[in-house]
Amino acid sequence: MTARSSRKNESSGGSFPENHVKWDENLHLTPLRTKLSIPPLRSNWISRSRLDKRMDGGFTRKLTLISAPAGFGKTTLLVGWVHRHKIPAAWFSVDRGDIDPLHFLSYIILGLQSLEVDAGKAALTMLLSPQPPPIETILINLINDVIRIPTDIAVILDDYHIVDGQPIHDMIAFLLRNLPEQMHMIIATRSDPPLPLLARLRSQDQLIELRAADLSFTADETADLFNKIKDLQLSAQDIHLLETRTEGWVAGLQLAALSLHGRRDPSGFIKGFKGDNRYIADYLTEEVLSRQPEHLRKFLLHTSILRRLCGPLCDAVTRQENSRQVLVTLEKDNLFVIPLDDERCWYRYHHLFANLLEQRLRGKQGDLVPELHRRACLWFTKNGLKGEAVDHAFAAQDFTQAAQLIEEIAEIEWDHARESRLLGWFKKLPDEQIETNLKLCIFYARELYKSGYLDDAEKRLQTADKMLESASTSDPAKEGLQGRIAVIRAYLSSQTGDVSRIIHFADKALKSLPQGDLMWRSVAATTLGFAYGWRGAGDLVKAQQAFSEAMKISEAAGNIFYNIFAGICLVAIMQLRCQFKEAKVICQQSLNLAIENGLSETEIAGSLYASLGMIFCEWNDLNEGIDLINKGIELNKQGRDPLMLASCRINLFRALIYRMDFVGAFSVLEKLNESTRDFRLPPWITNVIAANNVYSWLANGDLNAATQWAKEKGLSVADKPTNLREPEHIALVYILIAQGQLDDADRLLQLIIENAKAGDRVYVMIEMRLMRALIFKAQKNTSAALGEVKVALSLAEPGGLIMIFVSKGKPVAELLEEIIETKKRDQNAAEAGFSLSYAKKILSVFKASTPPKIEGLLDPISERELEVLHLIAAGLSNREIADKLFISLNTVKTHTKNINSKLDVNSRIKAVARAKEMGLF
Repeated sequence: MTARSSRKNESSGGSFPENHVKWDENLHLTPLRTKLSIPPLRSNWISRSRLDKRMDGGFTRKLTLISAPAGFGKTTLLVGWVHRHKIPAAWFSVDRGDIDPLHFLSYIILGLQSLEVDAGKAALTMLLSPQPPPIETILINLINDVIRIPTDIAVILDDYHIVDGQPIHDMIAFLLRNLPEQMHMIIATRSDPPLPLLARLRSQDQLIELRAADLSFTADETADLFNKIKDLQLSAQDIHLLETRTEGWVAGLQLAALSLHGRRDPSGFIKGFKGDNRYIADYLTEEVLSRQPEHLRKFLLHTSILRRLCGPLCDAVTRQENSRQVLVTLEKDNLFVIPLDDERCWYRYHHLFANLLEQRLRGKQGDLVPELHRRACLWFTKNGLKGEAVDHAFAAQDFTQAAQLIEEIAEIEWDHARESRLLGWFKKLPDEQIETNLKLCIFYARELYKSGYLDDAEKRLQTADKMLESASTSDPAKEGLQGRIAVIRAYLSSQTGDVSRIIHFADKALKSLPQGDLMWRSVAATTLGFAYGWRGAGDLVKAQQAFSEAMKISEAAGNIFYNIFAGICLVAIMQLRCQFKEAKVICQQSLNLAIENGLSETEIAGSLYASLGMIFCEWNDLNEGIDLINKGIELNKQGRDPLMLASCRINLFRALIYRMDFVGAFSVLEKLNESTRDFRLPPWITNVIAANNVYSWLANGDLNAATQWAKEKGLSVADKPTNLREPEHIALVYILIAQGQLDDADRLLQLIIENAKAGDRVYVMIEMRLMRALIFKAQKNTSAALGEVKVALSLAEPGGLIMIFVSKGKPVAELLEEIIETKKRDQNAAEAGFSLSYAKKILSVFKASTPPKIEGLLDPISERELEVLHLIAAGLSNREIADKLFISLNTVKTHTKNINSKLDVNSRIKAVARAKEMGLF
């Protein structure tokens, strides 16, 4: 390796005083050669190429600083890098006897002579003289000697943290300031050396730093250690857990491997693996804790109860006044302290180190632990950090204080994870704390319903009812608390689809709640929107007004989550009313709000992405739309709201149908079905999923399953459709068409259209009009079919819908062509309520999305069918194709049947031959 031309020698920038320590006249230099020997390369160690590259980059600069706590593999990294890359290196392993700068320098010179025999010969002579010259003179002589060495070399000082004397630091600083071009210094240490020029080297790009975060093992390196080197064959889940518990600490992983040998249940051991493991405890005690002075050990033990640390907090817990400086020192010494911010205000201990400290504290001073937690609780409370105060109140077994803090937090905080922080706290509180506190009881019910525990929520509400009955009638807060109970019951009713109960309780809540109780009023308004949307024919105008009002109230209350949630509901209503352009604006505004408030990576933002993605899909921007929906699904997987995740997947199902990826769509449907088994979802979700199952059965030719489903549901042409059951009746239309009962299907379509019109569900009206057009075309009633498409066009143009037409296939395209030609021929024809350009735009998408016809092939092969055909040609069996494409065997058979039909053949061999003739390959 060649040193970079950017490396420049600098002037000394200072000088040494006279020799700090002089050699004894009778002292002879007898070096301990093992301190100069490069340790051998271990045959069973892991190559860490990512770190080797960093080391290579450091070889072109003055200094590489490897600074990390004990056990992070500093020496092992250096050994591997030197041996594998054949680095010319002068190695010096520092120990506690190396306290004299002249003695220290002699080892450096002897190390250099292992590379170049004559290097530093004169300097060494000066060192051994009875009256050595000033050390600066010796160093200048050494530097001039090194300049004559023809190759790049490295001087490695391992375990430099042992150095305890400023004269040696001054000597190393002088060397670094005047380092020859071909010489590079590497310092491996547990704590940063007190070299003032580090900042200057950093600013001049002459310093490469490797710290604990860099040295920590990655998931792949951890897997290699346990499964390739140690041959323990752990699962990916066990590997991940070990990496998380040890935070990639190399020694911790090695000690864990040692502990795992011969164990019958490695997974069980790993789940309980902590700092109190005997190997970990012995290592940390010997290498770290026992080396600290008594006052520092006491500080470490007493602050081990804290999950994060800052100076004032540690002062309060330890009853001392210099904690800020102690933390700075701990970080500087790499004592398993990790900064949590750039300002070095907050820190935390390494997990395993914290485990050990807390374990030793409980063993030695167990009686003091509750008091330490009380001190922490008081400090967090005074500083407005009530969440952490609650945790310490619980740790101190002070349930009265915990209950008071929880009540204060719950009043202003609405936590929306499935297992929320608030819910977890409530579960820890003794029942007597909750059942004697009406507000707490109501808050507990609120957290239960939000997390899906509907029955448990109702039980808590019944307890609250009893407490309210015994409350004084003159209590001014009584009516407001009744209003809060009504809000929760309205929301519980929305989960079961009981529209009358929703309206009853939502109205009661809005009448009882004070005008200033904005958060609760916003939830009441949201549930009222659900009710208006679902009752009878549905009243989307009122639903839209309710959700808009809920957004305004939530905004005024500062309830960001419900503001965004109401926005998502509002977007859904706008889509049903075919207000897609306006819905896009709401989506983008709500996304901006989520991003501004740190919610961009949450499930609520995921639902916004999915809603926005569906709008793009309706406008034929399928790639962008599906990407957004998938992003929404990934965010919702990280959350714990099955309802939001199911809604996102329903969007993806429809989007994939638009893209004619039927296998992908039915795979999404399988996941939707799984979710209905695991969670109790409301009927307005389960009914849509059920309808999608019907489409899947019909697409795969299983009319019997679809017919049986309709029979079990008690569906009939004589039914009066309702908004809540509308998806089921639309599915029945498809079943009737598949059965050839077109007249019955049309009668049901008319009822659905009337119901949708009454509720202003324009989107449903468009789709049902197109379905009627398909029926009329099949019945050769072209005039009626054209009339239905024209009505659909007039309803859809304001929203700019495209794919709702394209998804209905070739018959609609033919009708569009006829409509366009008629309008072209008769310029004076009465305006039909839609523009010619809009009709042409939809038709152009038809043509672009339809594969070109091949001579002799009436029905084009789809992309997925072509993929199956290629695998057939490659000789794969149906089972192998199913495994490769992650689809069911029945789906492969359906594709094969369609391929044979389209190619007019009756075997796999003939299908491949026919496809080759047509140039499909």
